[in-house]
Amino acid sequence: MALSEVDWLALLDSINNNQCTPFIGPEVCKPYLPTDKDIAKDWAECHKYPLDDSSQLSRVAQYLTITKKSLPKISLRDILELQNLPNFNSRENKDSPYSVLARLNLPIYITTNYDKLMQICLKDSGKEPHSEFCIWNDWLRDYVKNVEFPTALNKTYKPTVDNPIVYHLNGIVTFPESMVLTEKDYFDFLIYLSREGDQVFPSVIRTDLARNTYLFIGYRLEDTSFLAMFVGITTAIKRLEKRGEVGSSIAVQFNSSINQSNRKEIEEYLNEYTNDLFNIRVHLGDPFEFSKELNQRWEKYKNTLDESKNRLLKNYPISGW
Repeated sequence: MALSEVDWLALLDSINNNQCTPFIGPEVCKPYLPTDKDIAKDWAECHKYPLDDSSQLSRVAQYLTITKKSLPKISLRDILELQNLPNFNSRENKDSPYSVLARLNLPIYITTNYDKLMQICLKDSGKEPHSEFCIWNDWLRDYVKNVEFPTALNKTYKPTVDNPIVYHLNGIVTFPESMVLTEKDYFDFLIYLSREGDQVFPSVIRTDLARNTYLFIGYRLEDTSFLAMFVGITTAIKRLEKRGEVGSSIAVQFNSSINQSNRKEIEEYLNEYTNDLFNIRVHLGDPFEFSKELNQRWEKYKNTLDESKNRLLKNYPISGW
């Protein structure tokens, strides 16, 4: 299952017009950080987690919170901050999803990851990114009133290609209180979003949701945290649609962990499942292979545009410049 040529062209057009919003998921972190599953299994073993779903980070974190054996958000911050930071200018990282997304020169990046790898990559690309997190409960809303958060309270704030914003939908590692981590956190996130509607998001993010194409990269369909986030986002989008504020499309790259023997049947099911629930286009495969193809198509697209402009100028020269 892959994007059609029509879907690819629509995606590239939206990128060219700065009307594409990437949503960055946990699968793109694998070479640089321990995965959610790895952390969950380590915690489960260390704290003798008694249930069978020891690979689900949200559930293991909920157990640690209830039993008070650990403060999982602080522990997760310590784990992520101890990792060696990659150099995205290096040859081995030049085709990573982060590097490819940074080269698209977009003003807004949304991530469900707590880490700041996207910011590091943008800085390595010569940009000055700004970080912010979603306000998903009343405590956080009260907190931001006393600190400087440009997008949260400033309706005139506008990110640029040179100064993009990285918006952390599930919270950020440098502020553990903002993390949507435990099972209860995900429920609270959805309840708050249902209650407050799209007003949960800052003005610049609402504008972004209202007009852009969304590219989700680095997610697993079976990941409950992804489904919770995705339902929340699509709920906000539907509210915008009712007000006539949105004309967007969605493409999702799901990581493939499919047994080759029944791949065709599963792909057909996924296609029907996602179209029925979300009306989206799905590309099934490895996020690094997807980003490599995206980069190749984007470079070819830009070259075609340049050739068209050169032909136009040659045939219709602009005088007086």
